[in-house]
Amino acid sequence: MKVFPRTWGRMTGVAVMLAVCGCAQLAGLSGGLGSGGGASGLKLIANLSSTDLHAQVAYEQQADRTVFDVIVTGGPAGATIDVSIGGVGVGTLTLDDTGSGQLRLSSTPSGAGEDDLPSDFPTPSAGDQVHVGDLSGEFEEDHSDDDNGDDDANTMELKAVLSSGAVTAEVNFEDGDEREFSVEVSGGEAGAVYEVKVADVVVGSLTLDATGHAGLEFSSESESDSTEATPFPADFPAVAVGTTVSVGSLSGVFATDADSSADDNADDGADDSSDDSNDASGTDNSSTTP
Repeated sequence: MKVFPRTWGRMTGVAVMLAVCGCAQLAGLSGGLGSGGGASGLKLIANLSSTDLHAQVAYEQQADRTVFDVIVTGGPAGATIDVSIGGVGVGTLTLDDTGSGQLRLSSTPSGAGEDDLPSDFPTPSAGDQVHVGDLSGEFEEDHSDDDNGDDDANTMELKAVLSSGAVTAEVNFEDGDEREFSVEVSGGEAGAVYEVKVADVVVGSLTLDATGHAGLEFSSESESDSTEATPFPADFPAVAVGTTVSVGSLSGVFATDADSSADDNADDGADDSSDDSNDASGTDNSSTTP
């Protein structure tokens, strides 16, 4: 994640009402649900679905931390959904206006949308039943990162690049062993104030400096190396692929970092192709606006 210079505009975190948001496109989330470090701990997942309703469940137990996470999409707005393991109720979640919701419990909650894991929380095993509302299924072991032991496999990285004219905002969100959220704005008018929203929830604001730049960064790490990083607002909404984000009048949705890179490469390829075409024909096919 980028660390912003101290000379950039001031940033203000804003505590907000909980507005948990998800998206039916859950690609890349299986790694982001767990938050342990290393392949030696217990990792279980369950993917449950009906015609419209989908739930992804993950349980990860490490020596220093245990995390239980449920993401639901495609349900009726405002519905309350009970979650149970082996017939034992472990929590509930309420779906937002998009029909999405999240329940995240941790033995060491960071405050970024995490609640305390109860001391009597049942320890599941592969084959145990898990119920999320009317959906049900069995836990299975997650071996997604056993081959290389790469902790990055447990990290969800999302990105949104927003632009209009000369103004560009790059927004990054990372959810793994730690959570990080950052916004970098450039090309704006000095002194302009930009409100930052995630899932239509105001999470902060930033003021552009004399060069038209500003940065905003949240981190769940207790001792961040970045002097500009601040803790997440207590009710920072859940983020998934497709979650909306806006910076001032700029808006877009989060995509996986790989998708963003692919789009950039495609744009570069189109530019190269145009250049090659110009060279071959001896003419300039680019267009200009008077």
